[in-house]
Amino acid sequence: MDLFQHILKPEDTAKTFRMEPFDEWEEFHLTCCHYSLSIATANVQFLKSFPAHQHEIACRKSLVLQTIEKLTMERYGHSLVEVGNRGALIIGGFGSSSGHHGRSKEITYVGVNSKTVHTRMPSQASFITWDCLYATSTAINKEEFIIFGGRTSPTKEVNVDPVLVKVQIGDTNVVLFPMDIPLASEKRPSPRWRHAAVSHHQSLVVYGGRNKELEVFGDVWELKMNEDMSWEWTQRLFLDGRGPCARFAHAMATGDGLIYLSGGLDEQLNPLNDIWELKINLPEDKLVWRNIIPQGPMPFLYSHTMHYHQRQLIFVGGVNTSPTDQPSLTILNIDNMQAKHYYLDATASDTIVMIHNHTSFLNDDDSTISCYGGGGNCFSFGTHFNKHPLKIPIMAHV
Repeated sequence: MDLFQHILKPEDTAKTFRMEPFDEWEEFHLTCCHYSLSIATANVQFLKSFPAHQHEIACRKSLVLQTIEKLTMERYGHSLVEVGNRGALIIGGFGSSSGHHGRSKEITYVGVNSKTVHTRMPSQASFITWDCLYATSTAINKEEFIIFGGRTSPTKEVNVDPVLVKVQIGDTNVVLFPMDIPLASEKRPSPRWRHAAVSHHQSLVVYGGRNKELEVFGDVWELKMNEDMSWEWTQRLFLDGRGPCARFAHAMATGDGLIYLSGGLDEQLNPLNDIWELKINLPEDKLVWRNIIPQGPMPFLYSHTMHYHQRQLIFVGGVNTSPTDQPSLTILNIDNMQAKHYYLDATASDTIVMIHNHTSFLNDDDSTISCYGGGGNCFSFGTHFNKHPLKIPIMAHV
């Protein structure tokens, strides 16, 4: 991977990825971690072209993954949204159904104690695409969420306008009502996927992502509903121009009125390990970014998930730049900037466990994290899905 990223000229790297539609970054990276290149050279000048390898995190402890075997959920690139009383909807992605692989039309509600309930829509709406990859589903309250972005193929973006979905949870099923709400103006973000979105004071905040031309975004948009029941997008500007670089496949979380952002792939397709804290300055409509700098090294991550829990940021899974510590979990204390790093031990499982392109849910009751789905499509290793959801016990570590 270092050879591809740092020895090739940037224009050659870009040309390679634009030869045909491509969006399998995780599998490409993990494939590179399993191969080595032997070189015979008459001098050491060539070796000086390689950057110093500084990706390893020392002293990782082990956390044993627990399998939720009563549930089968084979998909990746989906979205998860918390609804109702400690429940979640799993939407979209690419998965396995009846022995066939394809974009998933199934929507699953996972309730308390991992009980699943059938979910249905009253009718198929033309203004929403459920069976897409890398969209965001963001809860505005316990009964409403917003779907935005995503793709059906690397050449077709979908859900370019946000869709509000109302949720009715019954004893035997969950019914979804998508609402076709007009935009107040033509001002809107470019179509995208692999972006990140969070809810902030009853509005939707979207950052980054990529499009079918492999343009990587570094913009921030806020979506609010007007009194006349129309959507209005506002692009938020960085105060003094300072903030994170453009990226995709990153993660965002909220806590104590602040928004946190981490990792992703930048415009040169390099993994990132920076962490940012965002405060929205409402009177001036400006964004105040603060770069969080931990005491020690942090892993370079993308396609991970992130949670805020009692002044701590928890980074779950993702693809990192270590050939040995996949998958991983990191807990960062925001007050003292100390991080604890863990290797997620899946040796009890009889299959490979891939915690990327997954979704996760923080259970405050027992301080565990439930991971749903994960995997990817690789021309070298084939298509892989995690068969069952996984649970990570973190009570003793936070």
